[in-house]
Amino acid sequence: MNAYGNILLLGVIAAIFSGAFLLLSRFVGPHKPEPVKESNFECGLPVEGSFLGKFSIKFYLVVILFLLFDLEVVFFYPWAVQDQAGVGVIFWLVEGLLFTVILLVGWVYVVKQRVLEWGTRIETTATKTHQHPED
Repeated sequence: MNAYGNILLLGVIAAIFSGAFLLLSRFVGPHKPEPVKESNFECGLPVEGSFLGKFSIKFYLVVILFLLFDLEVVFFYPWAVQDQAGVGVIFWLVEGLLFTVILLVGWVYVVKQRVLEWGTRIETTATKTHQHPED
């Protein structure tokens, strides 16, 4: 059996055990539903009032972009500690430069699409009175 077969066998065994334990806990374990157990739990406080509406998609976009760029930056560590003698210094530098350029192109795209802008600025009386003379 080759290496991929071993990995596939391990995945099948893990799926069988996971499914078996889930079914076993469902049928053997105690099941006493109560309203308190089935209510939403938020930071240890009981839920008060009603839901105010949808969350802005901006929160999710910021999280996804953070994860994307954060994980890509993690790939710089293996690049920095790899043995440059084996691949050549020029190839090593070009590889790092190419990866950096790809990250920068992605960042420029995000900025151009105005993903990180939260909305239009509202001019208030406070900003009108504190304008600079050169404005």
